[in-house]
Parts: sequence; structure tokens; C-alpha cells
Amino acid sequence: MTSSSENFKSLVCQLVEQLHHKPPRELERADFEVKGWCRSEKELRREVVDTAVCFANAEGGILLVGPDDTKTIDFTPSCHHGGVTPEWLAEEIRKFSHPPVDCTAVWLRELVDSLPAPVGRCVVINVPKKGILGKHTTHAGVCLVRHKDTCEVDYLAHEDDYSSIPFEAVPLDCLAQESLSWAFHNTVVRPRTHARWRSLHRSVNDLLADFNLVSLREPGKDCITLAALLLFGKSKILERHTDGTFLRITVVDPAGPLREPYTYTCQQNIIDSLRDLWTHQGTIWECLGGSAPERCLQELVVNALIHRDYRISGPINTRLVPAGSLEIQNPGGFLRNLGPHNLINGNPVHRNRLLN
Repeated sequence: MTSSSENFKSLVCQLVEQLHHKPPRELERADFEVKGWCRSEKELRREVVDTAVCFANAEGGILLVGPDDTKTIDFTPSCHHGGVTPEWLAEEIRKFSHPPVDCTAVWLRELVDSLPAPVGRCVVINVPKKGILGKHTTHAGVCLVRHKDTCEVDYLAHEDDYSSIPFEAVPLDCLAQESLSWAFHNTVVRPRTHARWRSLHRSVNDLLADFNLVSLREPGKDCITLAALLLFGKSKILERHTDGTFLRITVVDPAGPLREPYTYTCQQNIIDSLRDLWTHQGTIWECLGGSAPERCLQELVVNALIHRDYRISGPINTRLVPAGSLEIQNPGGFLRNLGPHNLINGNPVHRNRLLN
């Protein structure tokens, strides 16, 4: 048994000893909580997932499932849900949290000796502190964080559209003209009604206003939005105001699996990133070109840039491994009512409306 495992076992034994004398409600704290068996497996799953997300977004913690909150552990009732096991609980937490919370779960009897059957069949769940840049959310899109001995809502994923936030201190000339020209005039990626605007001889600045990317406060004083900055901003401006468009590409050296991977970090606006993919140039294409069919690669990177959570700072992590697989991880989680089970057939939801 490793040192960390021994420490965990010792901590659980101490908690159980205290629970012989006091009910859970008097012992719950920032890193420890007790949940009863609940009325149904569905309700139990929701309770443990919420608590696991809470712990993971804070400093981690221990969740004990089974005892009555108002009585000492000696009066623990038997579990009346036939499918509840440590493995089931750990898997439900993984499936119904986004990104998945990885935790370990065991029967209490495996950590503490000489316990009667109902007590020994309690489940101990060890939730580590999050290892991601953003935060975990529940299946319903709720981000919960542990504060003292309670779980509090940090934010709702469906409310994280920050694309229309105005940047009053950023002048219009902070947008890259080359990016603007390519976005509005190239023949590959262009507005669906581009022909109508072209016939009206609309200027690029007019087009920015048409797409609500720039709002005119008064003559000569345009106010650009976060979406405009992300789409067309010059690199120096992006570095100053946001690190949200960082794209980190990690390549594992195919010459030998024991060699250290090397990493490229691209700091450029979304349009320049898309242009590199469509024109087969730049760091993104040099690193990722050929790792997947071209249309597939374009779709993956576009989705990563357009649908990520921009309220959370940090890069999009792209990892290419020798076996030829490509992994892309975005900061943040799924929006409300969306998850791996219905991502293809679920109702479409726009996170960043001005970027779509």
C-alpha cells in the first residue's frame, strides 16, 4: 500500500471513529460530507455527482454514502437499491460530470475492520482536486464549488456567453486588417449573404456593424465586442486582454515513446487560425496537418475555437500521439441538456452567438 493510500485509510478510520459518537451533520466540513441512500438510484446519483463536482472544483474531499445524516453511523440503514456498488457510483460520477471527475470508490469494510454489515456496506468516495484548467459542471450544466461545508452554485454553463461583452478601451484599429479582409472577401469562408453585401458595396466596418460585432455609440466612436476581438484582434492586443485564443499543440515524438513531448503555443485570432487550416500554412497546419482527414481536422479546430467557454481562461489543448490519434480538449464543459449521450442528436445550443 502506498503512502497516500495509507494516509487516506487512516483519515477514513478517524472519521468513522468520530461518527460512532456524533451524527454526520455535526462533522461535515469543507472536505467531508455524508449522503444517505436516498429514495431512488436516480436521486442518489444526482446527490453524489453534485458533491463530487463540488469537491473537485475546490480542494477535493471524501464522500461517505449510506449513513443517516441525523444518527450515528451505528444506525446506518441497509441499502435498498440493488444496483448500487462502488464501481457503479464512480462510473455515474464520471458519466454525469463534464469534464469527467475521476474518483475512486470502495466499500467502507475494505478500509475499516470489524464493522457490522449495514455499516461495512457504506461506500467511501475519494474525490481529488481538479486537474483541469477550467471547472467541472454537472450533467445539467451547473458548476458547483465547495465553500466551508456547503455546495454553492458558481455559474450555470448556459449563461456563459460572453461574446457580446464590449471593450470600450480597445479602438477599432486594434483589429487586424488582413484578418478582416480574408474573413469578409475570400471565396472559402464568407457570410452566407455575401453577394448582397457585395452588391451594396458595404465596407468592412459596415459588415462588422451588420454582424453586431461593433456597436456605434456615437459618430466616430465604435465599441468592439469580445467576439470581434477574438475573431480579428491583433496578437499583442489579445495577449493584453485575453488568453482565450491560445492554442497549445503537444506532439509526442514518434521516434521514441520515452522521449519528452514538445509543445507549440499559437497566439493568434480565430480567423488567422482558420486561414492557416484552409490554406495549409502556419504552425497549426505544420503540427496537425495529416493527423486527420482535412475536412475533419478543420471541423474539430473550428468547433474548439467557436464553442469553447470564454469565461474560463486557458488554452485549447491539442495532443498528437504516435499512434496517430488526435485529442482536443476545451476549457469548460457541456451546455445545459447536452452531453456525450446526445451530442449528435440533441437540440443545438449556441454558447457564443456572435462567433457562430
